[in-house]
Amino acid sequence: MAIVVKAFVGQLFGSPDVHLLEFDPETGGIEELRQEISSLVDGRDVKLWWLDQDGDRIRLSSEKQLAFAVKHGLKENVLRVSVSVDWLGLDAAGRRAKQLAEERRAAAAAAAAAASCPAPAPAA
Repeated sequence: MAIVVKAFVGQLFGSPDVHLLEFDPETGGIEELRQEISSLVDGRDVKLWWLDQDGDRIRLSSEKQLAFAVKHGLKENVLRVSVSVDWLGLDAAGRRAKQLAEERRAAAAAAAAAASCPAPAPAA
């Protein structure tokens, strides 16, 4: 069952842009929805929130949360979604820094493990 996603895409300044997307939650998941919305903003990282009937924002980051939003949040077959965009690339830079730190820790652990192994005895 295809639904309409009304995406309110946040801007650096001013009011959000509003985009209407057709989306089928039975064939596409949260990643597909995130990628489709990301393509509207030049492929930048996006975070999604479901806007419930009271206007409260509930984070959409898993399949389970998306299914709940579709089940309980449709109004006239429209799911309202607030979108925050990583306009400055800070989320991507943070992920890269974290990845580099993990790689350094793994290299240090490998070096420590190699140093703790006894050297092979010389052959006589």
